[in-house]
Amino acid sequence: MVFRGFCRDLMNRHVERKLDPALWKSFWGIWTAFLESKGASLSGDQKAAWEKLGTTFNEECQSHLAKLGLPHT
Repeated sequence: MVFRGFCRDLMNRHVERKLDPALWKSFWGIWTAFLESKGASLSGDQKAAWEKLGTTFNEECQSHLAKLGLPHT
């Protein structure tokens, strides 16, 4: 529930920026690349876990955008 609340709050705070809804999924590839650029050595399992979290995050964000009547994927 906390994670979903975080996603919804984040969407509410970014509505005025009119971001492309596809960016919410794209963020996670950027995030893992950032972690690696800072010296983190991510295993295949860790990358898969981040990808799974990103998928869940994106699904919740897109669902909330749809409920708000905003563009979503």
